[in-house]
Amino acid sequence: MLLQMALFHSFFFFFFFAVRGPLTVAASPVAEHRLRMRRLSGHGSWAQPLRDMWDLPRPGHEPVSPASAGGLSTTAPPGKPYFIVVYAEIFSFLDIVTLCRCAQISKAWNILALDGSNWQRIDLFNFQTDVEGRVVENISKRCGGFLRKLSLRGCIGVGDSSLKTFAQNCRNIEHLNLNGCTKITDSTCYSLSRFCSKLKHLDLTSCVSITNSSLKGISEGCRHLEYLNLSWCDQITKDGIEALVRGCRGLRALLLRGCTQLEDEALKHIQNYCHELVSLNLQSCSRVTDEGVVQICRGCHRLQALCLSGCGNLTDASLTALALNCPRLQILEAARCSHLTDAGFTLLARNCHDLEKMDLEECILITDSTLIQLSIHCPKLQALLFPV
Repeated sequence: MLLQMALFHSFFFFFFFAVRGPLTVAASPVAEHRLRMRRLSGHGSWAQPLRDMWDLPRPGHEPVSPASAGGLSTTAPPGKPYFIVVYAEIFSFLDIVTLCRCAQISKAWNILALDGSNWQRIDLFNFQTDVEGRVVENISKRCGGFLRKLSLRGCIGVGDSSLKTFAQNCRNIEHLNLNGCTKITDSTCYSLSRFCSKLKHLDLTSCVSITNSSLKGISEGCRHLEYLNLSWCDQITKDGIEALVRGCRGLRALLLRGCTQLEDEALKHIQNYCHELVSLNLQSCSRVTDEGVVQICRGCHRLQALCLSGCGNLTDASLTALALNCPRLQILEAARCSHLTDAGFTLLARNCHDLEKMDLEECILITDSTLIQLSIHCPKLQALLFPV
């Protein structure tokens, strides 16, 4: 028994540390389907094998279960070898590239590597320039309800049609990153609203075609949403924010960087409905004034991180509201808020003792007095960007 275990471990480590060369993957986990590997000419891209791996079986080559393909089972029923369970457990810890490598070894490994339970979290950022809609569609058909987390960050070739198919097939998705997927429109958000009710984390950064209609759809179908990033979605207005927060009252993080049409009234809606809010980013929302910040502070007492950089209309009234209403504040970014003074930061330091990070660059009216107050009252402060 010990000898068998030693041989197993030796083979395992040899494979993962010694195997080098072009990635090859199986087209699908079926006993009859042999490996296919094509390398893009000239640069050896990983993208083509990735596409091959997610090709669906041809007619007459339907997927087979582990039990019917050699009697292997990851649950190790009576009479089945225990080492299969060991393999399955190991495979569950592997990343996407290593799983692809494993799929080339044998039919049994192909089945284990491409089992949907191993593909609960997929990040395609490293393949971003080559990933097309067909890849996303086939991933969704393979993974189905297993998939919980998918990152398509930077995948500019992915559009509404493929994401509709994805939403229909992966209804248990909880974490979806569409940062930089510039082709998507409100249609994608409608699909997510209709089919992905368990969604908790959604990143739509730089999806510039997104409008208020998307937020209305999300609020109706994704009521468990906790994190939403709408940075640089500059078509969003107060009406969209109102629709969003009425339905998604459990939001804990809302990032609105570069949403330049937002005004104080949008913050009033956040105040009324998002009492669990912990993180808010209003960078470059230049129309926001003290009135909006005061409203946020009065309604969101659990606020721990606030970015106001580039909100040039703010004065010490905003700092006073933070000091009196948000004692848990840990991060404050107020770069380029040139009207803030020592008086406001003194009050903030005396009331917000948990401050850990502050960005005060280009706050030209503050002096060493602010530094003194922070050093006395904020012992947890670790990072401070200060005007010089």
